[in-house]
Amino acid sequence: MKVFIAFIGLQLVIFGFVQSRNHRPQANPDYASIIEGRTSKVSPLTNDADKDVKDTIRLSTVSQPQHGTITQKRNILIYTPQKDFTGKDSVSYTITDGKKESKPAYIVFRVNKNQAPVTYEDKAVAYGGSTIAIYALDNDEDKEKDSLTIHETTRPLYGEVSVSDNKLFYTAPNSAATVDSFYYTVTDGKNFSGKEVVRINIRKRSDICYPWLSADIGDVSKPGKVLCRNTSLEIEASGSDIWNNSDGFHFVFQMINGDFEISALVESLEGSHEWTKSGLMIRENLGAASKNVFLGITTKNGITSQARLQNREFTENGENKSAVKAPYWLKLSRKGDTFHLAHSSDGQKWEELRGGPIPISDNVLWELQSPVTISLKHAKQL
Repeated sequence: MKVFIAFIGLQLVIFGFVQSRNHRPQANPDYASIIEGRTSKVSPLTNDADKDVKDTIRLSTVSQPQHGTITQKRNILIYTPQKDFTGKDSVSYTITDGKKESKPAYIVFRVNKNQAPVTYEDKAVAYGGSTIAIYALDNDEDKEKDSLTIHETTRPLYGEVSVSDNKLFYTAPNSAATVDSFYYTVTDGKNFSGKEVVRINIRKRSDICYPWLSADIGDVSKPGKVLCRNTSLEIEASGSDIWNNSDGFHFVFQMINGDFEISALVESLEGSHEWTKSGLMIRENLGAASKNVFLGITTKNGITSQARLQNREFTENGENKSAVKAPYWLKLSRKGDTFHLAHSSDGQKWEELRGGPIPISDNVLWELQSPVTISLKHAKQL
């Protein structure tokens, strides 16, 4: 009997010793990739562990890197590489649970070279003697998402070009020239792009469509065309749609500066798709992903209103009105940053749709005298 009691006591002592033992916390390696000239914020404890779940771990020691500096804010490490350094750098660190310290673990930083901006060819149309704004940066890219700035331009062959507010302003010559071109470069503050071309198609003011210009926007299966008769326009066009984060359609336009009012009678609309549409649009530039406000009439779904508030963002649907077909009147106006949209069956009594403030540049897609009324005689989907 005495032997049995002693054995039980021994078991309890051993069990109690195992239960009270504190484990060493474990620090695990970390990796971070950053761009030269930037900082990296790392939380090493995220993948570290302590078997004693009730223990709280914290950073204990941190070494300094060879090619940069480390700043510690509680359990966060901020790594700043040396100027112009690219490659691998590292630090070692330990953690503690207040009783024991871990073995060292390493954080490896991969500092990548900042890539030069990538530019793409731009095209524009202008009448002789006129000045147009070209938003060249809207289709240019930077891998690191740095802000781009126009660095410099070459002189056009015939016209004049200037830079203002990060836009290109081209003035076409009053001459026999029908095409012009120049080059520009951009910078992200660290690197410079290669030279990119801007090609200008110059039309004469004697053109029957003056002062209207036209261009295909984005993805179109067939080139669009416009026939002008005084204040009447006939348009044939194709395109993916005016929707989502990129448009595809044919655009007939002028440059407008400041407040305006424009109304149009859409006399007829022909298309195989129920959302084939035609109407009035204010667009910041000729890029497929440009900010815009659109009021149009569709083949089968009545009136549609929509807006893209930021370049490359998805289009937002506005107030619509079903059971309306061409011929029908549309009106789009702007006062400051506020846009007003309206529709009418006779061009006299107007019904407002919901509008509002939209952040679009004052210079929108040229000497358009406001108010202006046009007749969109016929629009056809190709």
